[in-house]
Amino acid sequence: MHADENTAPGNPTAAVKPRPWALVAYFLLFALAAAVTVGWLDPESRHIDFDLVFPEFYSHTSNLVLSTLLVLAFGMYRLFTGGRLRATVVFALIVIACNYVYELLLPLWNVKDPVDAHYGAVGALVALAWAAATHRWGVPRGASDPITA
Repeated sequence: MHADENTAPGNPTAAVKPRPWALVAYFLLFALAAAVTVGWLDPESRHIDFDLVFPEFYSHTSNLVLSTLLVLAFGMYRLFTGGRLRATVVFALIVIACNYVYELLLPLWNVKDPVDAHYGAVGALVALAWAAATHRWGVPRGASDPITA
């Protein structure tokens, strides 16, 4: 048993104090997703013109932003409450699978568009990379908490 039950690994109610860079990176990713969303909704307010590098970027932004924010929020909750990275990996894989199933097999209110699914997968993987880095270097662990769990 851990000396402080509130910081026990795997305790879903435990509060973990993240290192400052993990919070800064989280909010920067969140702000970037918000800026991309604003550019998608209002082309006149685009501060970053991703279309110059990636043609038709803003036509696929909804999947990118939704996947990023879902995995980012879930990962932050799980990691900062003492949860394990494994749950975030599984959640990201579910989000990626849902993107592909919806875009390729269930095109409701939409046409089949694998590029949308690719953008969603990239968004989920970017957020998962943040979660993995935060798990590895941004959240203090006890001696008994394995690094890959």
